[in-house]
Amino acid sequence: MSRTQYFCGCLLLGLIAVCAGLAHAQEIIFPRAEVVVETDEGDIRFDVEVAMNSEQRGRGLMEREFLASDAGMLFLYESERMVSMWMKNTWISLDMLFMDDDGIVRHIATETEPLSLDIISSKVPAVAVLEIGAGVAQESGIEVGDRVRYEGIAQQ
Repeated sequence: MSRTQYFCGCLLLGLIAVCAGLAHAQEIIFPRAEVVVETDEGDIRFDVEVAMNSEQRGRGLMEREFLASDAGMLFLYESERMVSMWMKNTWISLDMLFMDDDGIVRHIATETEPLSLDIISSKVPAVAVLEIGAGVAQESGIEVGDRVRYEGIAQQ
């Protein structure tokens, strides 16, 4: 290998590394909304980021180190379907509330395992998923059958 070929190869590898770093550093902007969960104990409010498209849903809460007890992420889908989630690159444990198109919680997956590739299923058709901190659903008295309201989704 000539010196020129070696130099070009190193330059190419460097450019690939820089481009990969820029792509990883590209931040996805999420709209924000207030979500209210109506429980027998009263209303519980969450300040959430909203994942409305496939890019946002694919990123989710990955690589977050902390999630406040009144925060979360709301995943919205175009229509009811069986929803599958996983915890790949998600560092914190979560509770996942799967809702139908009326906002009724139909299934709750609690205290999910960080970094797991195991599939977490909605078990029934869902149009939205609310992810909140692990244990928050139980602590707040959130149960299957409760209603979730999400209105006024504002662009950040």
